[in-house]
Amino acid sequence: MRPITHSLAMFDWNDLKYFLAIARHGNTVAAAKALNVNRSTVPRRLDELEKRLGCRLVLREPTGYKLTELGQNMVTYAEGVEKAAQSFERRLAAFDSRQIADRDNSH
Repeated sequence: MRPITHSLAMFDWNDLKYFLAIARHGNTVAAAKALNVNRSTVPRRLDELEKRLGCRLVLREPTGYKLTELGQNMVTYAEGVEKAAQSFERRLAAFDSRQIADRDNSH
């Protein structure tokens, strides 16, 4: 892997889901099952994330995946992004349902 050069301009926040699934489950089969995606999608998306970031987050081992020191440090931040995204989705859904109710009540 090349030296660390961060390119967040093309960063896809959805790739964090794959990183977190690997961090939580340790292998692509369990991660894919948790995400309800094809097993080959997980390592492909993880590779894309690492390529964009210019650094390794996990080590590929015969027994599964192991987080690098950087990967271990980034899990907490990735979980924070995950929580923020979930909160955003909940608030948006609540706002949408209020808007629909307001519209229905105005007719």
